Amino acid sequence: MTFTSFRLFSAAARRFCRTALALFLTGAAAAAVAALCVVAVIFHAGQTRERTPLQILAGQRVTTFATLVDCGLPRCSLKISASDRAMFKRLTDIIRRETAPGDFILAIPNDAELYFLTDRRNPTRFYNAAQGTATPDLLSDVLRALEKTPPRLVIFRPGDKYNTRATAEIMTTVRATYDLLAEDDGVAIYRR
Repeated sequence: MTFTSFRLFSAAARRFCRTALALFLTGAAAAAVAALCVVAVIFHAGQTRERTPLQILAGQRVTTFATLVDCGLPRCSLKISASDRAMFKRLTDIIRRETAPGDFILAIPNDAELYFLTDRRNPTRFYNAAQGTATPDLLSDVLRALEKTPPRLVIFRPGDKYNTRATAEIMTTVRATYDLLAEDDGVAIYRR
């Protein structure tokens, strides 16, 4: 074998190995994603927010399909737990009574479904406060947005796992400029 042939053979072998490794890694990644999807569907899909963090980590199912009820709210065709249905009914009734369609509300740290269910707008770019205020610059953006387009209502869930120091700072600002309208099922509603 000549030196040139050896170099060509060597290059082809390296390319083949890189291609085979890439195919293997791609297949392994696809298998891992599929496995996570199966776990999510089996242990987490259709579960309500009523589960504790330990129950979530253990993959315990506390809700069965037989116990779910029709949502019963405009714009919602899901089956949810009876307690979630009652809670969302109370919250959406308050939001609709206190605001008009298209008005701004802020639901923090993580109740983005309220924007959809009530046809109200979010004055910020985030749907989850833990992600939308992860850096000082993002928090500053949110505080500026609240000054520029103040929401009529702020819906705050103080016991939510997504609360951070940033949500505490947002709520300090809210409490200084808003009045507490209602507290219901672990949710505080502030009105401007």
